[in-house]
Amino acid sequence: MWIVIKYKKNQYYSLVKEFVNTFGKNVEFYKPTIRYEKPSIKKKFINKNLLDDYVFCFHKKLENFQLTNILKNLRGLKEIINGHVFNQKEILNFIKMCKSYEDINGFITQEFFNQLEITKGKFVTGPLTNLIFDVVSRNSKKLEISINNKTIILDKRTGYIYQPI
Repeated sequence: MWIVIKYKKNQYYSLVKEFVNTFGKNVEFYKPTIRYEKPSIKKKFINKNLLDDYVFCFHKKLENFQLTNILKNLRGLKEIINGHVFNQKEILNFIKMCKSYEDINGFITQEFFNQLEITKGKFVTGPLTNLIFDVVSRNSKKLEISINNKTIILDKRTGYIYQPI
């Protein structure tokens, strides 16, 4: 069964280690990640969890509700998100969708965001980094956005990474 976990900042690897100690090596984690180049003189890449401090975890024993109560005391764990029992199909569909948009290194590509029907977004890379925009219109090749009452038409193939807000 898949569960959704919120972990403490900078304690992800401690949490993974705790899960492996509890369940053995059969535990599967999925943390969709984007990779982008940070604007600087040196070429520096940043890996960012698409879901901030949330991660998916799978193990057959997680079907046992009493076991999930024991897990609440693991180092690095903030909380286990309720509703995972009834939302297995949605969780699995989301994971499959994310994996279908991964590149050969396992990072989510911009195509993932392009297919979302967003109305507001924020640039993660490029000269417009950290600017928030409104989507005016979209088609298969271009995205028309508005920033501070200025309209910009972007080619989706530019490589700029943006995410919904």
